[in-house]
Amino acid sequence: MVTTILDGYNVIHAVPALARQLDQSLQAAREALVRVCQEARGQGGAAEQFYVVFDGREAHACGVTEQHHGRVTVCFTQRPEEADARILRIIDALRGHGLCVVVSDDHEVANNARA
Repeated sequence: MVTTILDGYNVIHAVPALARQLDQSLQAAREALVRVCQEARGQGGAAEQFYVVFDGREAHACGVTEQHHGRVTVCFTQRPEEADARILRIIDALRGHGLCVVVSDDHEVANNARA
């Protein structure tokens, strides 16, 4: 099984089509990223599961830390945890369950993911 883990805000700011969604709202950009993941799944790509991790936000007001959209799981961290730490926890939990692909330009995340 191939699992793809995305550093959500990092990806949004790095992909011009997603970054343009920020003109509407942060929520619109997050939803656009989730749609991209869902479409990638639907096109028979190698990834079977996606995790999109965002640093915490107002979702915590109603106690929501994860949202499931089929095989796309959206995670919101809670302070003091940051997205980088959550990504590494997901990787640890998936160890031995197939290939894990991490999408982030954060050097600490990349180095720890390789390890």
